[in-house]
Amino acid sequence: MKRNQIKGYNGKHQAGFTLVELLVVIAIIGVLAGLSLLSFNGDKSKATELFAKMDQFGSAMMRVKMDVGCFPLVTGVLVQQSLAVSGNSSCDVDMQANWRGPYVKGYPVNGAGNLLMSEIGDTAVLTVARGSNINSSGNTRQWYLAVSGVPTPVADQFMVLCNKGYTTSAKTVYKRGACVLGEGTTNTVNVPANDTGVQTVKMIFDERP
Repeated sequence: MKRNQIKGYNGKHQAGFTLVELLVVIAIIGVLAGLSLLSFNGDKSKATELFAKMDQFGSAMMRVKMDVGCFPLVTGVLVQQSLAVSGNSSCDVDMQANWRGPYVKGYPVNGAGNLLMSEIGDTAVLTVARGSNINSSGNTRQWYLAVSGVPTPVADQFMVLCNKGYTTSAKTVYKRGACVLGEGTTNTVNVPANDTGVQTVKMIFDERP
């Protein structure tokens, strides 16, 4: 197939693209666009799964508190009675006698006593954290569930789902179910200064006035 001849500014004829070459370029662009769309949809799917599971874990933590009287300090208590000892209790009591679990199923526990969430990220771990605010009764105002090691695109989609698109420090959140991005435990959405490829996301599962 002859190349199309294009007359350049110097008056000479220059070879252009053949139809086959143009079709190849268009096909490559289409493949790249398709891969980008698949990646976006995969991130959104994982974010939706994480959002649902965080809500499930929050409800499980509330059931633990109803049974034993306070929140555990490690998430492995949700699946293993042997971890329900006083050292893992926020009120320093042995929780084993009143433990009615498992409160969730199907999650391995790491050496620190916390649940692994490899379906979200290779290094994703579920932990529990206290907020920094104390109410007039001297009790912690907010309790968070935190998942570290969440890939940044998944974390971004998670924040959109949880806080309706707000991912800047201008958005203040106090209600149960609200989310925080980053390592902080304040009541604002903290955007990390450095993106290392993974983030920590948190969801409030208990909020007191």
